[in-house]
Amino acid sequence: MKANIKYFLALGVIIWALIAWIYRDWQQKKTQDDITYLEKLYKTKEFRTIVKSTDELISRDKISLSNNFGLHYIRGAAYYKLGEFSKSLSDINIAIDINGKDDYFLYYMRAKLNDELKSKDTACICSNVTQAINVKGGIISYKNLKFNYMDTSNLFDVNYIDMLKLRVKYCADLMPDYVKLDKELLEKNE
Repeated sequence: MKANIKYFLALGVIIWALIAWIYRDWQQKKTQDDITYLEKLYKTKEFRTIVKSTDELISRDKISLSNNFGLHYIRGAAYYKLGEFSKSLSDINIAIDINGKDDYFLYYMRAKLNDELKSKDTACICSNVTQAINVKGGIISYKNLKFNYMDTSNLFDVNYIDMLKLRVKYCADLMPDYVKLDKELLEKNE
């Protein structure tokens, strides 16, 4: 009798784990479909609709941080296009906290938004724009400064020229050698 109970308990745990795994997989697929839909809205410049939709999706999908990364990123981009820089910065900070280690454009946008908001923290701006440049490949990648990284993962249309200009503006005291090189590269590409 005890063997049957243990067997049914083990079977119950396995079934429950399988159901949870299927549900999680379904939820991630659904959120990915939602993100694809939001990217289409972004291309048609329906930024208010994006904000409203992402508010609902983020409250629905509190379990999966990886899904929320994409939602905060898209909503941050929409807020940026609407000129709501504080809200955009808040979402970009959340996206970086969730998944931003290799996303150069998020660091650049954090620096750009701080610039737009007239932040007095020049070290923060300098650090973030430099992180953006370094993550993307540093000096090696300067060869094609006019190339824009515009795809579904870069809704902000980031390019190296803008990154360099921002670093020249804020990093002269903190990183004079880099700024000197940046100025030379900008002059060559005018």
